[in-house]
Amino acid sequence: MPVGMIVGRRLPQRHATNNHSQPSKRPPDVSHASSRNCHPGPARYNCINHVNRLQHRFHYHLPVSNRPLLAVGSAQPNRTSTICAPYTSAASKLFALHLPDTLPRMCCAKTAPCPPALTRACPIIDTHMPTSPPPAPALSPCPPTIAQALQHGIAQGLAPLDAQLLLLHAVGHDDAGRAWLIAHDDYTLHAAEWECWQRLAQRRLQGEPVAYLRGWREFFGLRLGVDSRVLDPRPDTETLVEWALALLPDLGPQPNVADLGTGSGAIACAVAQHAPHAHIWASDASAAALQVARHNARQLQLPVQFAHGNWFDAFSRHDAPSRFDLLLSNPPYIRSSDPHLQALRHEPLHALASGADGLDDIRTLIEQAPQWLRPGGWLLLEHGHDQAQAVQQLLQARGFAHVQGRKDLAGIVRCSGGQWL
Repeated sequence: MPVGMIVGRRLPQRHATNNHSQPSKRPPDVSHASSRNCHPGPARYNCINHVNRLQHRFHYHLPVSNRPLLAVGSAQPNRTSTICAPYTSAASKLFALHLPDTLPRMCCAKTAPCPPALTRACPIIDTHMPTSPPPAPALSPCPPTIAQALQHGIAQGLAPLDAQLLLLHAVGHDDAGRAWLIAHDDYTLHAAEWECWQRLAQRRLQGEPVAYLRGWREFFGLRLGVDSRVLDPRPDTETLVEWALALLPDLGPQPNVADLGTGSGAIACAVAQHAPHAHIWASDASAAALQVARHNARQLQLPVQFAHGNWFDAFSRHDAPSRFDLLLSNPPYIRSSDPHLQALRHEPLHALASGADGLDDIRTLIEQAPQWLRPGGWLLLEHGHDQAQAVQQLLQARGFAHVQGRKDLAGIVRCSGGQWL
């Protein structure tokens, strides 16, 4: 059948109940299938677009016996398999992403529950790894092909996107994209590649973020080095960057910008990349995190200045401006008792939790910011999915004007800010 010919019927949309109260910070474990997300695709990739593509694509229904080798999932014996439309004219090259029952139930927002339509389809977050994965099919002692390795990894409990990204990393083709796996599904792994793949798969099954396993994360079009010293950047933080870039043209020819609690340097580097006329400073209380941030700025050749210290104290001890035009922060904002923190155990706790209500650090920033803002300057903060009202009330009580919020791609208000007049 020619590629693109529409046959079959639309796959019925399934609706799952959303029974978790507060997901975890950055990106809950972004599998990036992270995150904060772990996809190497387009810079502006987001789980909503992915779900829309899945929901509106025509599907084929083939018997189990006719499934392509890569059509794997949690389908039970004697049950028809839902297979995505072919990517090539050869049926053997079909790359089917069946949605298994073990798919993540969290959206890529740090603390926002997936909307009902996304709970079975979001490939970005998996805050709960399957505790009892089905037994993986036996493989021969010899290294398998790409197709066999993927099938084996997913049968062990890996999310399909996780399996694909990690396998690309194991064979040294991070930059090739998942299409490479389709075109080379009969490629036989070398012994070292097979050993590396097995090691990565086991670490992922134990909850380690895909970004840590690969050593990098794409954020706002930039490849950032990440490891356990810093939070794994999530896509929802791009909302904060977009808002900042929209404000900068009105803040003078050479505005001073500060990123407080920079972590990997994601926000500071993204703003510096797209606003080269701005003077960018970034601070963090963790010296280890600043090592990662400095490395990223150096690799990207971005003129970001760094200061070590807690919030604004970092700037008072360095040759930093006394006033800024724009203050940005993605501070810790998860409640210290939130049960979802366990799913983020591989990420630094100090970058996630902030007191009983998750607002301790946000209160500090709002209280101290006016001393560091020029008249007309802005303070923009990322916060949890259910904290917009509380944060905006704090901004108004402190005297900020034009207090408002910005929604992420899931339609959730994830950032709030105000102008100091």
